[in-house]
Amino acid sequence: MTRFVTALVLALIADSAASANGPEPVPPIFVSDTHGLTFSPPKGSTYCPLPSDWVGSDHGTIIFLEPPRTCGGAGYPSSSRGFQPFNTPRIEVYYSYWDAEDAPAPPSCNPVGDAELFGHDQPVCSARTGALVEKTVRATYMADSESHVVITLVTTANRLQRDTIVFQDMVKTIQTCSSDFRTNNGKSFTVGIGRTCPKDGRYF
Repeated sequence: MTRFVTALVLALIADSAASANGPEPVPPIFVSDTHGLTFSPPKGSTYCPLPSDWVGSDHGTIIFLEPPRTCGGAGYPSSSRGFQPFNTPRIEVYYSYWDAEDAPAPPSCNPVGDAELFGHDQPVCSARTGALVEKTVRATYMADSESHVVITLVTTANRLQRDTIVFQDMVKTIQTCSSDFRTNNGKSFTVGIGRTCPKDGRYF
């Protein structure tokens, strides 16, 4: 029910946006320098660009496996994109800093297999919301502090088998990466671990 309400809100955001635009092809590589994360989205997929006047925080994106009819506004987290129709097949990527003591317990998991994330097999949890099927995998990792990432496939039953393969292939590409930053007083610091984040990658 929660995901249904979230999807409905996103659809309403899109519907109420002053000017709705269409989706665009995904760049070859996604990079979040501020959260030390990179991955390769599926070829041929699309995304809804953040509005030019958007003010919010980098918390992920949505990758559409079938182009939505329209794109619209966005919420404060970049992972909340307005689009229609709300049942468009997609992969939702959400990440944030993680405090194990204060964080709510993850929802109960109905395991339906594994996906390789950060080089380790993680359980894939399955759920249904009306006619939509969801598969979710999550893991913690280190950016400049402990963080976590949640990747969710949202699709229909007739697409589930092929979209699951695309989902697992994308999850396998998710890696940590590092970026150097410099403060206003000239001090430098590094976010993330591992290889330097790809210079040809984009946050979208």
